[in-house]
Amino acid sequence: MFAEDKRKYKAEELFSRSEYGKIVCLGDLVDDWDQEKNLGLYSETFDALERFINRHPNFLLCYGNHDVSYIWEARESGYSDYARRVVIEGLSKLEKCVSAGDIALMIAGVFAAFCVGRFILMFLLAML
Repeated sequence: MFAEDKRKYKAEELFSRSEYGKIVCLGDLVDDWDQEKNLGLYSETFDALERFINRHPNFLLCYGNHDVSYIWEARESGYSDYARRVVIEGLSKLEKCVSAGDIALMIAGVFAAFCVGRFILMFLLAML
């Protein structure tokens, strides 16, 4: 929702209209969107997400397989060798924005993301 041109920043618009307890962001945060050399698009995505997190401190983040593929250098579909440095820097910035108590969710989310979908839902509900 953060970087696609047609729906840019739609999440902000939706959350401004209603009340909520927690916001859970299930990755993938990145994909090459057929824009593997457009590093500005990757940076814009992370900048928008950083601003969103700063406005919504009750934000929980769970990396998706595309996100961890950059951390582990495991080429997933949508992986861009050109953007790896930008993605790693962006993920590091986000980890500093999310409150310390929610860092564990991010780490555990990496494990949960590779399990059966029903398990992920139960895991996230337990964390809320």
